[in-house]
Amino acid sequence: TEIYTLSLHDALPIFQVVVTATLKGDMQSLKRFIGGLHYFVLAESLGGVESMINHSASMSHGSMSKEEREAIGVYDTTLRFSVGIEHIDDLLQDLDIAFAAMDLKQDNHHA
Repeated sequence: TEIYTLSLHDALPIFQVVVTATLKGDMQSLKRFIGGLHYFVLAESLGGVESMINHSASMSHGSMSKEEREAIGVYDTTLRFSVGIEHIDDLLQDLDIAFAAMDLKQDNHHA
């Protein structure tokens, strides 16, 4: 019997991309978006194999004033996404559900 040991590094070309997006709406619609996520986990740090999301305004840049954050492009509705090893169809469906949960019409915002 042969036993093979395969590390994650050997199995996959490992690289991680962080995507930053500023969503339309306000903090309430952003909370509904985050609450609608199943696969993306809210996290302070974006390292890992699971898909994660970071709300920079309240996490990494939380000690800065709103004016200071906005001067560097971090708005109240700015999120950073890190994609993990989950199946892409699951992640896309997760995002579709979360966007629907925002319900921008409820907040009287124009899409």
